Amino acid sequence: MVTGPAERHEPPSPRSRVRERYHRAVTLDPYRLPTSVRPLRYRLRLSPNLDTEEFEGTVSITAEVAIPTETVVLNADGLTIASASVRSGVSPDALACQVEIDKAKQRIALGPGQMLEPGPIEIEIAFSGRFDEKLVGLYASRFVTDDGVDRKLAVTQFEATYARKCFPCWDEPAFKAVFELELVIDPAHNAVTNGAEVSRRVTDDDRLQISFAPTMVMSTYLVAFVVGPLEL
Repeated sequence: MVTGPAERHEPPSPRSRVRERYHRAVTLDPYRLPTSVRPLRYRLRLSPNLDTEEFEGTVSITAEVAIPTETVVLNADGLTIASASVRSGVSPDALACQVEIDKAKQRIALGPGQMLEPGPIEIEIAFSGRFDEKLVGLYASRFVTDDGVDRKLAVTQFEATYARKCFPCWDEPAFKAVFELELVIDPAHNAVTNGAEVSRRVTDDDRLQISFAPTMVMSTYLVAFVVGPLEL
């Protein structure tokens, strides 16, 4: 009997493995995030640009793995993810993650390439985006001063599920956590948030960095801030 050449099977790529595990996880509940990982604390550093109506930032998330998992699934909508990594007690070195984006469900899945065992982990995500045009998430609010000058503010509206338009997060009310904000802004501007201001300094590129105290444990939709020509 004559046979042809043996069929070659290429191993799945890391990205395809993340995609497969993500779709396996969300088939259980397409409307709610998996509870295998829960956030405890967000440290959000955000730099909004009122001139270009764009922003970039990083978010460091302390989370707890409840059951072993190979993927971390959270919300993001309209954001560009530059990089993501996970650090766990088992592997103290940061594990670079493959990122699978599900635009329809407004989610991203992070695949560190190994099983995450129960216990604390640190997630680091760098991202960017544009101000929203529908007055939700992070958007521009315009006003006219008494002397007729047009001015602009960067403001937020995260209720009920619009925090995901500003930073990657578990954007469901049940996933409560502490939030620490750091805003890097034009030095001619000011900023207020949920937390009290604790420090401010001028950065090496002549921006103003304002750090705020941690909030109480709360849902993402309660996070709020305003940036612009404020008189405080």
